Amino acid sequence: MKAIGPTFFVELVTHGGLVGEHFSWSPNGHIEFFDDTPQDVQAGVLAVYDAHDPTKTLPPQ
Repeated sequence: MKAIGPTFFVELVTHGGLVGEHFSWSPNGHIEFFDDTPQDVQAGVLAVYDAHDPTKTLPPQ
C-alpha cells in the first residue's frame, strides 16, 4: 500500500468526477468502499490510485 498525496483529490475529479461517490481514503493509502459503491466507481478509484504519485504536489494558487 502506498501513501496518498495531496493531488489525489484533483486526480479523482479529473478522472471523471469520482469525488462524492461512496468511498473514503486516508493518507496512509487505505481506501474504503461502502457497500453501495458501484463497481465502475471502485474500478475508477483504483485506477487513479494505481497511477497516483504521492510525492506530486499541487501548484501554488
